[in-house]
Amino acid sequence: MNEPSDENIGSDSKAVSQDGKEAGEESSSGHTVLVDKSKTRLHQRNRFNREGGEKAGERQAAGDHADPDVTRYRGSEIDAGKDDTRFLPVPLSAVASAADRIPGSREYYFPHVTPKNRVLKDRFLLEKVLGVGGMGVVYKARDRLKEEAKDRYPYVAIKMLNAEFNSHPEAFIALQRESSKTQSLSHQNIVQVFDFDRDGDVFFMTMEYMEGKPLDKLIKQYRTTGLPWDDVWEIIQDICRALQLAHAKNIVHADFKPGNIFVTTDGTAKVFDFGIARAVTTIEKTDGLSVHKTIFDAGSLGGLTPAYASYEMLEGLEPDVRDDIYALGCITYELFTGRHPFGKQPADLARKQRLKPERIKGLKKRQWKVLEKALAFERMDRIGSVEEFYQQLAIEHKPRYTLAISMVLLASVVGFSFVNNGTETVEPMSFSEHDIRSELEYSIRLGLYK
Repeated sequence: MNEPSDENIGSDSKAVSQDGKEAGEESSSGHTVLVDKSKTRLHQRNRFNREGGEKAGERQAAGDHADPDVTRYRGSEIDAGKDDTRFLPVPLSAVASAADRIPGSREYYFPHVTPKNRVLKDRFLLEKVLGVGGMGVVYKARDRLKEEAKDRYPYVAIKMLNAEFNSHPEAFIALQRESSKTQSLSHQNIVQVFDFDRDGDVFFMTMEYMEGKPLDKLIKQYRTTGLPWDDVWEIIQDICRALQLAHAKNIVHADFKPGNIFVTTDGTAKVFDFGIARAVTTIEKTDGLSVHKTIFDAGSLGGLTPAYASYEMLEGLEPDVRDDIYALGCITYELFTGRHPFGKQPADLARKQRLKPERIKGLKKRQWKVLEKALAFERMDRIGSVEEFYQQLAIEHKPRYTLAISMVLLASVVGFSFVNNGTETVEPMSFSEHDIRSELEYSIRLGLYK
């Protein structure tokens, strides 16, 4: 079955307000900047090798228009799109525009980027720029120590603070906090951070280097149809597991969006970029003993992505796990449909316009109610936890392996009946038209991916 390509992407459908008015058109301007990404499972089919997978963080220049899922600063010379991470004005004289792209080039020029072929700590050879995040630049690097050990895959990703943040007196602490937070979230669905170090006045952390596609790019690819549903369920499960762990440790991601999720070639979805993650609670003393206190919180810079930020985040309220759940609801809707539930309108504007997302065909009433609760504009009306969201959304989902096992069992029973010379009467198992069509589509896709 042919899959949609970037060349035949249709226009976004618009969210419709209660009075029937359409939401405003999505618009973005400025130059493209990039971010690093993570990993997914997708039935272990290596489907994205066939579709032209890319390394974590790599992006192709999009003409003169801005890539929607990028990190930018509000008030910079570069206008931000509705998917862009924006940083509110802060008392840091060093904060400046994030990046400029050389017209007509697939490579990106960043005034603060360290030259290629530089070696950090006499160990890491920087080979290419993968992207720019909210606080720094991400490189593909060759680990010479791994090469000496004859490692077949000696690559790592290195995140360095950009020149503006690097000059800030708390820069070292900022990157160390991100490294520490991510290391504390060790999980198969969260990008792995190896170490945190410095080389002279350069601060950096090393992370796993992955191949695949960022989720925002996959959503664009399936913009008119949504992703195949079996793949959607796998991705939802993976990202829910990642958020569940973070929330269990009282950490709110605070910038959860498709651009911060990566789908690897082995089919595992991974969440990354906890650079502006916020602690839900800060405990300074326990039983009279001092405990870890956040000295520098990158989240205090006010980083957010308008299209995925909850109403409360846009209002500047204290972080809450339900802020991530709002973003999770938006991403889930996009996975199923290829469209943002509110046409990329920020929650405050969507609330003011009384926008309501169009119901997703194929979801049962109870499932749709769960998704609606995740997308509630008011925090108090939103579903309370990631566990509750996933359990209620997936309660009626029938995993593919269940159908496959049923078909195998059916074949076994029929075979047994045949061996017994027809003496056994077998009641035929029934499958819905949707099950049969889904199985056929899966078989066709599987054949194409081989």
